[in-house]
Amino acid sequence: MKKIDGDPIVGDPVHPIYTFALAWIDQQGQPDRTSVCKMYAQEQSDAQLNSIGKELVQELAKVRDVREDLMSFEVSSPKYETWMLEWFCHATIDDGRSDQEFLRSFSRYVSRYAHMQDWPPSEDFVTLMGAEDYWRWSGEKGQGDPPCRCEICTEQGVVRINH
Repeated sequence: MKKIDGDPIVGDPVHPIYTFALAWIDQQGQPDRTSVCKMYAQEQSDAQLNSIGKELVQELAKVRDVREDLMSFEVSSPKYETWMLEWFCHATIDDGRSDQEFLRSFSRYVSRYAHMQDWPPSEDFVTLMGAEDYWRWSGEKGQGDPPCRCEICTEQGVVRINH
């Protein structure tokens, strides 16, 4: 059984989540940065992580119109969790469970972090970004029943719950 921050998670598979911190110098010569989290079915090797980081740099360089040689990235050690936060949704690896099993898993995830949603946030704060309001949960593009299993989710091998 994998442990998350020392506490066992019973009944739900956990997956490694890596944070890629990207930094660059913008066209005005000012430093800028962002981070991207990626969840995988299994741990990634250093070579795989380096390749992923380079791809993220290439993608971001195009979007930000920045030279790649002015960009860098660092990868954090993996955090193990059942669901990964994205922008107003959470995703997990599609391992063949039913929609109801994914909903129960997500409900357990939300329950573990609901107590942290007070302000100001604590040091170990994990935002749910509205997921604590069960009525917000939806499927594709905020429509229909969760979880989302749209073409993009299927291609990425994940299911999402929008909120």
